[in-house]
Amino acid sequence: MSGGVRLKQGTCRAGVPRSSRRESLRSCAIITGEPNELVAKVYTRMPVILPEEHRAKWLGEEENGDLKELLKPFPAERMQICQSVCR
Repeated sequence: MSGGVRLKQGTCRAGVPRSSRRESLRSCAIITGEPNELVAKVYTRMPVILPEEHRAKWLGEEENGDLKELLKPFPAERMQICQSVCR
């Protein structure tokens, strides 16, 4: 049985864009970190998930400050584990 993790509210995932010397090759890296208590039941790492209110800060659209403060586990109460397809 397949499963997954579903987010309960709008979010974005933290990533770092990367381009190569060849313009046709574009990629990104997904930043992972420690899992919250919900994801820790299934995985040892999880993608950094940013609440929507931190999106502009992460993208540099407003004063950056210390971005490391944003690299913390997403609140488990805003997620749920699905045994099959999440609906």
